[in-house]
Amino acid sequence: MRIRRLFPLAAILLLGVAAQFAVQAQDEVNEDPSERKSPARREATEKSDEAKRDQPSLPALKVYEWGVATMNWDGSDEGPDDVPAFYYDASEVPLEAEPAEQPAPVPAPEPKPPRPPVKIRKPVLYFACDRDVVFDLDVRFTSGKLTWMYPKPNRRTGAATAQWDNIQFYADDLPRDKFAPPELHAVDAGHWAGYSREGSTGSIVVNGEHERFLFYEGARNGLPDADIFINAEGHPVVHNHTAHELLDLRVNVAVGAEIYTCHVARVPAASGDQPGEVVLKGDAMVRADSFLPAGSLTEECRRAGLTEAQAKVFERCWQADMAKVGSMSWRRTQKALDELMELKLTLPAGMGSEVKRVGYVLVNNIDLTRQAEMEDLVRKAAEGDADAEGKLKAAGTAGAGALRRAMNSKDIGLKQRLKLAKLLGEMSAA
Repeated sequence: MRIRRLFPLAAILLLGVAAQFAVQAQDEVNEDPSERKSPARREATEKSDEAKRDQPSLPALKVYEWGVATMNWDGSDEGPDDVPAFYYDASEVPLEAEPAEQPAPVPAPEPKPPRPPVKIRKPVLYFACDRDVVFDLDVRFTSGKLTWMYPKPNRRTGAATAQWDNIQFYADDLPRDKFAPPELHAVDAGHWAGYSREGSTGSIVVNGEHERFLFYEGARNGLPDADIFINAEGHPVVHNHTAHELLDLRVNVAVGAEIYTCHVARVPAASGDQPGEVVLKGDAMVRADSFLPAGSLTEECRRAGLTEAQAKVFERCWQADMAKVGSMSWRRTQKALDELMELKLTLPAGMGSEVKRVGYVLVNNIDLTRQAEMEDLVRKAAEGDADAEGKLKAAGTAGAGALRRAMNSKDIGLKQRLKLAKLLGEMSAA
């Protein structure tokens, strides 16, 4: 009886095993021949994957950068640069290849009105590595010029490019019997060039000069990334004219008798001729006491890639400026920074690099009561008023923003639109 009960169960199990083999056989028939792997190929793939896992990662020189591009909304001069006396201006760095002087055109063109370019303030480069290393560095502005540098570069190859050869980096954590670099220049501990040293984990020595970071500053030509204006409903609006998002937008401006304090995480990039737009109302509004609280810039910079110490240095340097009434600031993406200011490292064989860049833009002196004045200048310029053209060219973000808005308006004729497009192009090339 026991056998009779087990026999049907055994038969069922045998049938199930047979069915499984049949399915597997059918799967092999249906399998794409190109996807099949022979035992030898499978073994080779497994060994290759194992070798990749066992391969040590390359040592890396880590580069951390922070800086702020500054400008006044009305195009006025920002005043002298706040750099130590021992820093080098561009005229003190040898020029390797001076471009041939172009003959003056005949007749000479009319002088262009002064239009202060965007200043790239205090770009500080820190270096970190688990070993000492010697490397070269090139810094190039894609549109603009270098103005201040330290330590002294070996050369400039033009107004926009500086090159440092054989930068020696010495990591603080490494024990060494003898290490006697040149003396650091004395800087007041309360000056940004003094406390910025607190963000470094090593020393650099180049051309006989010792510092805890590398510094360069310059001026960029071209139109502003963004503009701000009041719309028909009375709300501030920010337009982004770039191909990249604007991050952590902060606006602190007067609109009539009211102070608008706003924070927006992201402003969308422009699409075609249409700028990215954010209207500052509702969720964009924040209380004045929570507009830029202590620690917020540190946290933003840390999330963007700086170390805690470097992020604290940045906040100490820029907190007060970015909290002023009449200001607007935002953070550029690293891709945007790479397109504007190129860093080129030449490293020893077998060494890689990691680069983290944090760059903000700060617009000061915003006075939205002058919006009507700027729009009136645009109307006059569209009709050929040379004086209005000159004032717009000198009006910085305010003038460029009014021109751009007029260009996108449906209330302007083709002839006037072409005139304004020409004027905007001249401002972009200035």
